[in-house]
Amino acid sequence: MCSERRDPYSVKQRLNLPLCRSGTACKSDCAVRWRAFSLQPAKTAAIVLLYGFDERHTRSTDNNPLREYLRDMMLMLRLVLSLRRVGTTLPIHLYMAGQRYAKYESPFRELGVQVSGAQYIARPRWGHPWHGGSFAKLFALALANFSKVLVLDSDCVVFRNIDHMVVFPTPSFRFQTVRVGTECKWELQSGVMVLEPDSLEYDRAIRLTTSLKSRPPGSDGGDQSVWRIFYERVHELPAAYNAFKYELNGSENWASVFVLHDGWNMRWSRWWPDAYPAHGRLLADLTANASDLMIRAANFSLATPRSMRACYHQELSRRPTRVVYICDWKNLTPSRSFFGS
Repeated sequence: MCSERRDPYSVKQRLNLPLCRSGTACKSDCAVRWRAFSLQPAKTAAIVLLYGFDERHTRSTDNNPLREYLRDMMLMLRLVLSLRRVGTTLPIHLYMAGQRYAKYESPFRELGVQVSGAQYIARPRWGHPWHGGSFAKLFALALANFSKVLVLDSDCVVFRNIDHMVVFPTPSFRFQTVRVGTECKWELQSGVMVLEPDSLEYDRAIRLTTSLKSRPPGSDGGDQSVWRIFYERVHELPAAYNAFKYELNGSENWASVFVLHDGWNMRWSRWWPDAYPAHGRLLADLTANASDLMIRAANFSLATPRSMRACYHQELSRRPTRVVYICDWKNLTPSRSFFGS
């Protein structure tokens, strides 16, 4: 792991991140694969998804912001379906902020997810527009009715049961590294987090976010820019709990994964489903099922003129041909706008 490197460059990189403690799923060197634990889980723990949507601030470059919302809701449904597939017994909570569309929240409730409103956390001036929506995850600290929360990004997919993660110490993060030549670029990865909510800590996080004049050195301009300076020490999660496709070489690597973080840069890549067909079929099936739920919720006629549609389209596979095609009115009116506290 890059987190174990002792070369001067890596040591310098670590100065910009919280100190790493060995997590429960690691031995002292944080380098071994996960082994089973029989610890008593927290009684009021929950799996938490957080999402904020504001059509004025999206990644859309074609004046079609609703397409981003349709994609994100489909991905979150895929995540919930993956959690149901592995038999999670933890309650799942979805917190929605900003502009909300009731018909697209209904499928989550049908799958047993508790849907609630959340405070909208706007991107600070120093934040990168690409990561503006990520600041919604700071709201996890405000959920003081839970003793622990397992926070998952919308683009995660769970391959194996992760209920045991709620016995992990808090805060737990993965230290993500990307090799650039002989060097390691570092980040505190917030796609999967185990946190202990605290309303005072939430207030501190918001104060820190708004008081920063510029993004911390080496950070991405999203919520990870806050987490990396918010905590002095964190417990490390093994890569298997927040794995990216580009890191997985060989069937043994794929078999070890608990949570796949299906990032945008390789989400629809053509090569890997052929290289790893079992996982390729699983992801395609989950995505197609989530798309079907979205299409049913939309209840939208494709006879509508194209100029009036907002559509999210993606080809899932070529053999057989499988396509995601979710459409709704381009100027769909929100059921409510939840920007308050």
